[in-house]
Amino acid sequence: MYRIVVPLDGSDFAEGAVSHASTLARCCNARLTLFRVLVDDQDRQGHCGDSPDWRLHQIEARRYLKGMTDRLNEAGIEADFEIDEGRPADRIAAFVREQGADLVVMSAYGGSGQTEFPFGGVAHKVLVAAGTSYMVIREAREPQESVAYRRILVPLDGSAKAEPALGMATRLAGFADSELILLHAVAVPAMPRRRPLTAKEEEIRQAVVESNTEAAKIYLEEVERRLSTRHQVRCLLKVSSNPVRSIAEVAESEGVDLTVLSAYGGAELNGWSRESICQSVMAVIRTPVLAIQNGTI
Repeated sequence: MYRIVVPLDGSDFAEGAVSHASTLARCCNARLTLFRVLVDDQDRQGHCGDSPDWRLHQIEARRYLKGMTDRLNEAGIEADFEIDEGRPADRIAAFVREQGADLVVMSAYGGSGQTEFPFGGVAHKVLVAAGTSYMVIREAREPQESVAYRRILVPLDGSAKAEPALGMATRLAGFADSELILLHAVAVPAMPRRRPLTAKEEEIRQAVVESNTEAAKIYLEEVERRLSTRHQVRCLLKVSSNPVRSIAEVAESEGVDLTVLSAYGGAELNGWSRESICQSVMAVIRTPVLAIQNGTI
């Protein structure tokens, strides 16, 4: 059975991840584990485990998680909870690894609230250190039992490494009868020079773009044929010097509810790192992003 870990800190921001995790749990027949790391607000370097305030803090956290777990179980979702103490990012990442979790679903922000940065410090550290697939929710929302993904965006680059995202997206689309929007952003190759490009260099770059565009068309047509008998599929092809911007613009213009992409792909052949694209996309898209890593989920 798949296992999904949802880090919580008692804040509304963090709790917004639970509804997304619930939808994924239903779709994947997964077990949810709600995970809370307790930190002493008065002394973050340590605490007295026997103090009344600390014991009350533990009791409140347990009551909060048990109440949420009970509601999930009543809704037909298998769920449990765990409580730990220490540095939140370190303990969350360690718990995910120790439990062999398939997915982490978390808010970009926690109790400190939203900032001008794309992620809070805890979320950023967990994404780097957890080593598994993850979903990041950047906007707070009212708690719901589950969410509906009407349109799912899947950025592809034509490589086999990018296609685990397609597998997860089709599973979600089949579960919720969603429309799949497949985007292939053909990168304009970088040609750094201390002078303007010569006519010959421009010709070479244009030839590469045209060749890659033709290959992308063939690839998208093949994928569409493969999926269109079971799903609503629409394919988009963009030529761009900035794949992140293209992905964000399509997500905005198409009103997508979820973007699913692979953390690794064949993009190094086009002059940009898939992993950096994944991190950057999450920083600019307001809607949830699900990143598939190491073939998990």
